[in-house]
Amino acid sequence: MKLGHTIHALSAFPHDPLVTKALHLFKKRLEARTEITVQHGNLDDPDQSIPKTNLALIAGISGPELAAILKSAGMKPNKHPEGFTLLITKTTPAIRRLLPCAPNNIAVVAGGGPRGVLYGIGKLLRLTIFTKNSVLWTPVSLTETPATTERCTYLATHFNNWYERAPEKEIVEYVEELALWGFNAIGTWFDANWYSADFDQQPDSPGMNMVSRVSTINQTARAVGMAVHLVGIANEGFQHQPPKRLRADILGKRGGFYPYSQICPSQPGGLDMILRNRRRILKLLGPIDVYHHWPYDQGGCGCDQCSDTNHAWGKTFLKIGPDIARIVREVNPGAKFIISTWYMDKNELKMVYDLCKNGESWFDGVIMQTENAKSALIPHPYSKAVFPEISMFDCYFTAYGSNGANPAIRRFVQNAREIVALNYGAMLYSEGMYEDVNKATWATILWNPIRTAEDIADEYSGYYFGADLKKTGRKLLLALEETWGAVKLSKSLPETTEAIFSALDAMKHKIPRTQESRLRWKALWHRAKIDNLMKRVGSDRDTGIYRDAIFLFQSAREADGSLKLRQITRNLLHRLEKRNRGIQALFSAYTSHLKEFHLQRTTVLLFRPDNVLGSRDYTILQAGLKKALKARNNESLNNAVRDAFKRWIWLNQGVSSEFLFL
Repeated sequence: MKLGHTIHALSAFPHDPLVTKALHLFKKRLEARTEITVQHGNLDDPDQSIPKTNLALIAGISGPELAAILKSAGMKPNKHPEGFTLLITKTTPAIRRLLPCAPNNIAVVAGGGPRGVLYGIGKLLRLTIFTKNSVLWTPVSLTETPATTERCTYLATHFNNWYERAPEKEIVEYVEELALWGFNAIGTWFDANWYSADFDQQPDSPGMNMVSRVSTINQTARAVGMAVHLVGIANEGFQHQPPKRLRADILGKRGGFYPYSQICPSQPGGLDMILRNRRRILKLLGPIDVYHHWPYDQGGCGCDQCSDTNHAWGKTFLKIGPDIARIVREVNPGAKFIISTWYMDKNELKMVYDLCKNGESWFDGVIMQTENAKSALIPHPYSKAVFPEISMFDCYFTAYGSNGANPAIRRFVQNAREIVALNYGAMLYSEGMYEDVNKATWATILWNPIRTAEDIADEYSGYYFGADLKKTGRKLLLALEETWGAVKLSKSLPETTEAIFSALDAMKHKIPRTQESRLRWKALWHRAKIDNLMKRVGSDRDTGIYRDAIFLFQSAREADGSLKLRQITRNLLHRLEKRNRGIQALFSAYTSHLKEFHLQRTTVLLFRPDNVLGSRDYTILQAGLKKALKARNNESLNNAVRDAFKRWIWLNQGVSSEFLFL
């Protein structure tokens, strides 16, 4: 059914703030895509008057009015608090008699609770085909209920990534989108190591700016019905806060470790400092619903008092847990306290399982590494969730997101299905919006594990890229998974990466002009461009340029300065110039992506394409050979070529010792 001009969005009684918010999000997104006006109203308003030519969207918590409308269409309300029933149909006489208005078409989103209404609105938006002055809705009747209770995304607010640096308006809209996809919780971490202990005495300090940002994320999450989670490293301190006698022992390191800020809780005064820090951070960040007590990466202490003979500190970590839980609940009465088992060994995991077996009441649940889920012994009533990594897998670089999107729909359909089958929830580890497709995949499967990769790619592409680009977008989303990582990219044909980039580039003028659509397409476009440039340049070994350099070096060693040496030098110089132009184009594409996604301040983690291009810098050799060709006689040329190679070898660690024995 094609509908235009005006849509009347009616809130069904009883009225609820989250239902009102859901209708606002519907209005905002529809009006951003089209020239259609969305007018709000209430279903129970007797003065409601709607022209017959327009559509009425009726959304609300399932009650007698909505139940009657659904019944007339042969449907029943979904009573699950997060579930919904969605009906799109022509208005029958039976339905019309139940309405104070007379639209020709009707869409009903009936939620078992306020969240269900929001999730139903999200589904309706993704089923919508948008044009400039109309929308197209296919008649549908469906009921959906989430397969898992815990569906959280952890936004890694550190390392100057997108969550930390993007304009807050973009972050707010992004959190709203995650809610519309069906996530019901957002998590963050206030990484104390980056801030001085007195940061809260300076209103404009980086630490207070981060407090403001996390608070904005949390407030946005609450406004769209999400629970607020907070991760806390068990023994974290502020930058250079603990004196030397209170510093944690680095022997306890697993993953990251901050040697000058982590605190040993076994030394006199150590635990008191940890608890004071925790109370301050909790009060600054505001209300939370769930707290995650984290052991390693960046936490841990390997001293004799804190750890066992293997420097595992699980016993001490669990020992101080009740004290930290007391602080959390003192500041946030009713908050749930979750034990993380991140990087724990088998003995430490057994300690956690034993606490569960004994029915300890100071914690409410456990979060696991995904690979440990099958063997974990977490009994009811403790909640259990996994911490899937959707950001760093198969990276051939270390700056997560620095070369664009990393869609892996097929991979995560399989992973998420396994987790749903084990009756686990999930808290996704996310470094930025560049893995948005992966979040959508997890969200979809956590709701409905029978959905396929093709289904998800279709729904994602149709919503963000538009009906005309739906098939193209689906194909490209799935294709980019096949070129992700150094191994796959190295095996891919240049024609493949060229075709992917060309297809994405051709989409640029047809993409909907909304922030949600442009950001997602751009992340894919940058990824495809960088991949294509890497394949154009090629590995220095595969292209033969390294071999040719060895040949020239050998020729300079053996030749007497003949014209042949000059020609060999000229040929290699031409190839080096072409290669270095390609590498410069690659670097420009990389820095352009960083600037567009607010990652230019990311200096700790850098994109390094070494595993695809090779690690040798040929610019020094290029400069030396260019200078050598200016030599006026054969002997000078011969010596200059040798000098060029000596300087290159001297300053470039990527040049192997093969040259030294020629």
